[in-house]
Amino acid sequence: MKLAILFFILLLAPGTRESLESIMVLHMFLQLPLLILVGVLLHGNRDWRFLKKWNENGVAGMLLAVGVLIFWMLPRSLDDALTEIEIEVWKFVSLPLLGFLWRNSWRKIGGIFKSFLYINLVSMFGLLAWLYLGTPVQICNNYLINEQQIVGAVYLSIVLVSILYLLYLVFIRGLEEEAK
Repeated sequence: MKLAILFFILLLAPGTRESLESIMVLHMFLQLPLLILVGVLLHGNRDWRFLKKWNENGVAGMLLAVGVLIFWMLPRSLDDALTEIEIEVWKFVSLPLLGFLWRNSWRKIGGIFKSFLYINLVSMFGLLAWLYLGTPVQICNNYLINEQQIVGAVYLSIVLVSILYLLYLVFIRGLEEEAK
């Protein structure tokens, strides 16, 4: 828990924050995931009693976490975080909350729901790759078109790696388990 708090303070530090937000790919694929990691670290392996009744099967927490994730996938949200202090504060509150809820919910939800989430996240990342790579105009006011294309390429890379991992699970690991 102490590590999470120190990490959070480091991410809040003006120099760190400005550096990570100055380049779009660092903002999206370093700062945002690190804020999510703060929430995961805050959760740790503790049994949080106040969540037992509300998030007993993990679905409520996961739905809230996915809602927050979808909000931060929107180009407008990322842009507004740089120009509106309320959205910047929301980023530093909501993303650790997302990580906390994800950690609390992931072990509780069933395999079908996990597969559904995985497939939907991969498809959303694919849509964002297409959006950032295929749009000839500037989507975010604070980042140049070439930065958006780099973000699109990273999203596309994530999609391709995710599909390869899924194929590995289905065909290679599945066949190895059947052979045993």
